[in-house]
Amino acid sequence: MLSALNALFGAMGITFGLLSGSLYQLALSLMLLVSAVGLYGLRPWGWWLAVLGCAMSLIGYVFLPLRGFPLEIVVLPYLFLEMKTFGIGRRDDSS
Repeated sequence: MLSALNALFGAMGITFGLLSGSLYQLALSLMLLVSAVGLYGLRPWGWWLAVLGCAMSLIGYVFLPLRGFPLEIVVLPYLFLEMKTFGIGRRDDSS
């Protein structure tokens, strides 16, 4: 579900970025769209890209306030709760 949400964010942002001419929104949306592929495959790089994209999006709300509720406020804590699912923070104690 999280990967579908990121894919939706990415696809909508690309459309709005192209229509409005916003390079920031276009780049951020491409990042979220690519992260959706990584999240779907439970890849660590997808997790990192999603966290970076969500953080950049929240920072963007400060400088370019948009109408509506930033869903990244919900997605970002969830990513941190599920970070071990993506192999982040796992230590290899095989010694």
